[in-house]
Amino acid sequence: MSSAVVISFIVYSVLIFTVGIISAVRSKHTHEDFLVAGREGGGWVSGLSASASSESAWVTLGLVGEAYLLGLEVLWVIPGCLAGYVFNWLFVAERMRRVTRKTGAVSVADFLTARFPAGGSVIRILASLIMVIALTPYICGQLDGSSKIFSMMFGVEFWVGVLVALGFVLFYVVTGGFRAIAWTDFGQAILMVLGLVAMPIVLIAHVGGPEAVYNNLKLSDPKLVSLFSNKTFIWGGLGLMLGHLGIGLGYPGMPHVLMRFIAAKDSRAIRTGGVVSFIWGFLVFTGAILAGLSARCLLPECEVGYGAQLSLPIAAVTYLPGALAGIAIAAIFAAICSTADSQLLVASTSISHDLYKQVLHKRGRQPSHRHLLLVNRLCILLIVAAAALLALGGQKRLFDYILSNAWAILGAAFGPIVVLGLLWRRVGTVAAVTCMVTGAGSAVIWGSAPALQGGLKNWVAAPIIALILTVLATLIFPAGRPYRGPVGTTGNASPPTPS
Repeated sequence: MSSAVVISFIVYSVLIFTVGIISAVRSKHTHEDFLVAGREGGGWVSGLSASASSESAWVTLGLVGEAYLLGLEVLWVIPGCLAGYVFNWLFVAERMRRVTRKTGAVSVADFLTARFPAGGSVIRILASLIMVIALTPYICGQLDGSSKIFSMMFGVEFWVGVLVALGFVLFYVVTGGFRAIAWTDFGQAILMVLGLVAMPIVLIAHVGGPEAVYNNLKLSDPKLVSLFSNKTFIWGGLGLMLGHLGIGLGYPGMPHVLMRFIAAKDSRAIRTGGVVSFIWGFLVFTGAILAGLSARCLLPECEVGYGAQLSLPIAAVTYLPGALAGIAIAAIFAAICSTADSQLLVASTSISHDLYKQVLHKRGRQPSHRHLLLVNRLCILLIVAAAALLALGGQKRLFDYILSNAWAILGAAFGPIVVLGLLWRRVGTVAAVTCMVTGAGSAVIWGSAPALQGGLKNWVAAPIIALILTVLATLIFPAGRPYRGPVGTTGNASPPTPS
């Protein structure tokens, strides 16, 4: 590993730690400020941090590896994911911001409880449990990815990489809360787009240009230059296309993305954030795929040797100048951290705020801000410890399984009910419970059935199943009265009618 790569990575680390310290100084030391940074998120910060938090190691490692192995067919991911971006920013973001601001909600479970008050604590407890169960292994997966990068860069043991990544993220999350997460994600999003735009240009040049990449792929395997892996469009191509396009169905249900909408400053921030997010997503997804395709040409041995998922960092240190290679490696780590930190805060909030404060202390005396901040930080440490144990544990089949289906679980459990709750006045408590139970359940069942996995993936099927059943539940058991507007924020009244 060249000194330039190490220095670049150290500079990145120092900058992130600096942002964490500054955000801690700017903190107002209140419970709400720790969770949503005083709802002061501007357009650029909201847009870039929302995007970076949703695109983790699956982009810089997973998507690059998929492009390396499958070729041009992975291009379907771009319209699929961007469609999810567009839907979220056009139909969810502003409505979520207005409703949560007027009701005082600081979490997704807060929003659902206020929107479906007849459900009482059942809605809140169910939502919180699903988030913790799905997000903890998700965080574990981010630690696994970061440890692979550290092992490759510095030759350290797996457990050392896990602990370094934990300490890195834990520092600024504990000290600065959501403000530190949003600010660091803003910087990490910029680093990601720089790395995933510059790197493919250099790699393609090493191959000999775009035409040389195409010819090389075609010579290696003709399937790599086809948009459909199967000549039979109806059964092979259509299923493949829908599988990639369907990734976007999960975005409205990602709590770590929805938190950006809750914390946004105003309508202008939402409009700006949407444009910034779309452009960023297009550049990052395109860059990751081009990097994977060019890496296939330059490093054919990765398919059986190092592994396709590590083709990006291997290509970076092999073909890029030292400083640029350092930026590329830092971009991979940034993608991991920008998701792990957001998921960590959401999972801990589900315990500290939604269960501890809103359920255990619902009728008693409310804890002080200082007390709640301590509980918040203890819950962060609890989630970190659980994720670290999972990452370091040898046999963790159950949690590996949950991790592989976490996107489908969250997207199906929360996506349909968040969207319908914002757009349809007649949706009631029965429909909300139906969505969360059947959404999470269908994601697990579909993901465990090999015969079903051969068709549509569970991240496509589960949200559709949950949506259909939620609509049916609404038609059969509509809300007793359509919600009209908030009387207060105590949970006894409904939130305002979104428009």
